[in-house]
Amino acid sequence: MKQRPPPKRLIILAIAAFLTLVVALSQFGNFSNFKHIPDAEHYIAMAKGESQKALMPYARRILHPWIVGKLGLFMNLDIAFFVVGTLSVFFFLYIVTTILFYDVKIPLSASIAFIYLPYLFYLYRSLYLPAIFFLCLTSLYWFLLLHRRYWISLLVLFLLLLAREEALVISVSFLLASIIHVAKNLRDRKWYIYISTAIIIIILSQIIMGNISASSMNTHNIPAVFSFFLRIPAYFFRNFLGLLHWVDTFPRKLGYVDEPILIFEAPHWLKAISSIKQWGIYKWDANCLIRTYIITLSVFGTGPIVVLFFLKRIGRKIIGKSVPINTILFSGCILFILSPVMGLDMIRYYVTAWPLFFILLPFLLKQIRNVDNAVYAKIIASYIICAWLLFLWWFPFEFNIPRLIFFLGLIMAEIGLYCYSWRLLSVTSKKICLTIENSAAVYFT
Repeated sequence: MKQRPPPKRLIILAIAAFLTLVVALSQFGNFSNFKHIPDAEHYIAMAKGESQKALMPYARRILHPWIVGKLGLFMNLDIAFFVVGTLSVFFFLYIVTTILFYDVKIPLSASIAFIYLPYLFYLYRSLYLPAIFFLCLTSLYWFLLLHRRYWISLLVLFLLLLAREEALVISVSFLLASIIHVAKNLRDRKWYIYISTAIIIIILSQIIMGNISASSMNTHNIPAVFSFFLRIPAYFFRNFLGLLHWVDTFPRKLGYVDEPILIFEAPHWLKAISSIKQWGIYKWDANCLIRTYIITLSVFGTGPIVVLFFLKRIGRKIIGKSVPINTILFSGCILFILSPVMGLDMIRYYVTAWPLFFILLPFLLKQIRNVDNAVYAKIIASYIICAWLLFLWWFPFEFNIPRLIFFLGLIMAEIGLYCYSWRLLSVTSKKICLTIENSAAVYFT
């Protein structure tokens, strides 16, 4: 009797487990060092129940350390972080691969190629931080949203709001997408309830986090709202211009041991709301510029240029097709744009925009395959090569090439792949755009 092949879901499960094992084993020898990465001490303190030791904004990210702390009642706390982080990688890979295979309907090999990229190895090093846990939880949220399980997705959205502040962008994007839907379907009353519920859970989550972190302050004793808006220009100058910002409240343990090259007196309004008395420019650092451009160009491969190509041509026509696709578009674009001005560890921020590149992008590329298979293969190859160039940034010293020249060559290679992908898309743009516009009505309504 001929044996039946194993169900596809079991195959996906096995692949996700194997790929998770590869990530974990590649980093396992360095696990003892993970707790010493910047900011980890805040989450360790929270997991121990010592939330008063955590500074803002870490003190507001309560869900991940709470889960680790509860698990830590039954095992060593370090093992608890390891278990939660490893399971997060596994479930993320399993859920997103399932979405790609069953919903977007692309081959299993292509599904893996889209999502199994260097960012996973990088985030795994930060498993004491909530980034990889947040990645897993968002995969569940988007799965539920794409399958129109709105009530359960709102519950998961509430949990996301207790995990990281990027969930606010997702929440606002969902509200905006819902309002657009209601404007076109005024009699669809259930959406008024969804919108009201979303607003309630946003307010409730902020109240809960505010009460729990009421006694916590950041290094500069500046309110969270002002801190958020002030970090945008500070990290813009740092990441895009290489000008490291400085304030007199920076502790010397962060490496600020020399005198800044420029010092200014803080304005009166800043002194009134914080402990900052002086600010300035610490130094110019070319490494910040190089890091910014390499990460921005490669974290999602050539995905940004492909998405931009189609948004430029048919963005208005696919917006409004459905609440899920609008939420992906709005949140993905906002998070991707904000990522380089949110902090120094940009990969951690960029990855929160993953649905734009791991759900919408595969759909777009699938339509290219229906029009021109050769163009599709070349664009996929460019995507994969560009994404894995990020690995060379982490291990450049194995090459007998001066550091700066090597990095500049890496950036030029990434730009070259972007230009190549744009040119390939331009060749068959009319046919591809028409196919996508027609298919969007089927997939996203």
